[in-house]
Amino acid sequence: MLAAPARTWAEPPAGTALPQRPFHLESRPALHWEVTFTHRHAPFHGVVYYAVPPDDPCQTIHSVGLYAETRKGRIEAVRVTDAGPFKKPLLKLDLNALAPFTVTAQVDVQLHLTKLGPGPVPGRGGPLGPVQRREFLDDGWPNAKARAWFTGWMKGHKLIRGGEEPDAFAFRVLQFMQAHFRYVIPDNLPEFKAMVARDPVMGDWHYTIETFSGECWRLSDTYCRVMRMNGIPARLVSGNYFGPDNGHHLRSLVYLPEVGWVPVEVTTAVSARPKPALDFFGTWGGNMLIGNQNIDFELEGPKGKWNIGTLDGLAFGGANGKWEFPNVQIKARPLPPAKPRANAK
Repeated sequence: MLAAPARTWAEPPAGTALPQRPFHLESRPALHWEVTFTHRHAPFHGVVYYAVPPDDPCQTIHSVGLYAETRKGRIEAVRVTDAGPFKKPLLKLDLNALAPFTVTAQVDVQLHLTKLGPGPVPGRGGPLGPVQRREFLDDGWPNAKARAWFTGWMKGHKLIRGGEEPDAFAFRVLQFMQAHFRYVIPDNLPEFKAMVARDPVMGDWHYTIETFSGECWRLSDTYCRVMRMNGIPARLVSGNYFGPDNGHHLRSLVYLPEVGWVPVEVTTAVSARPKPALDFFGTWGGNMLIGNQNIDFELEGPKGKWNIGTLDGLAFGGANGKWEFPNVQIKARPLPPAKPRANAK
């Protein structure tokens, strides 16, 4: 077992507390973008998918499209859903291209800046539907032994909710993670490789929990699993930064009754210590297109279904049964501010 790193930083500063209940999520328009994902591919026979990005607290999707430019002309995608229980919306191309071709996904997205504000907003929050609730409370552990191991870790660090209100507990867990975790990309570290080699299923998780460290995926996923195992629906979402620097990132959302989905930026909270945790609860910040409602897509390919995990780029399922997830070219073009939808809350 690895020794946990020494704790040399201070606990979160006093006085950083949630607004007095009731409160709501305030939102105002930020930048408006046209985001384009492009990939030039060799001759190909099979299917291509792009996940339809969701409307979320921090973004409104005005349009999304997927098409291929082939030697025979332009082919438009059709709208389908994934094969999982949540039926996530997808755009799908069926292709049999005998020459190189280009695939393009194009999204018109209005971003929003959010923060917690005092007072209720009628019509927000309320219970989730049964499919959503089941999806966002699934803790994801492969077996009872793994679940018991993580439960023991939560108990050891007093991360069991008890009688706390969901908002107070969700914020306390973020404070805990900010105080005790570090941002580390472990992939090339010898000790990480050794743990994964010994236990391919749970080795990466043991490394995260025993060293209190991880990259955006593990930090956000740890937060979501603590929420879900305490009966609070949570979403792990992935997407792409754009602007001066393009990059991939994962974030969390937690569902609070009477408020709705609240964004939580665990990674930046950990990296930006000693800033107050409240700066990262109820807000994400930055230009980022969230690509999915929840990870774990189950795609229908030419040789059957395959769970590909996250999907915020392009997925190529070949007629030979092989899947490709190429690095796509991402370009973002600023647009004039979008007009609010007539039915927007």
